[in-house]
Amino acid sequence: MTEKKLYERLMRYKKKYGVTQEMLQHYKWAVELLKQRQLTVNGNNPEEGI
Repeated sequence: MTEKKLYERLMRYKKKYGVTQEMLQHYKWAVELLKQRQLTVNGNNPEEGI
């Protein structure tokens, strides 16, 4: 899942149910996790140094 899709999902949920502080914390955690995974994927690319 990309950050854009995660945001769109949050906005759909917000329209239907509203958003709590806890939900925003989970969203921020998920975004950070996506960023870390992207860095890990890009950092472990063996062809990057060539």
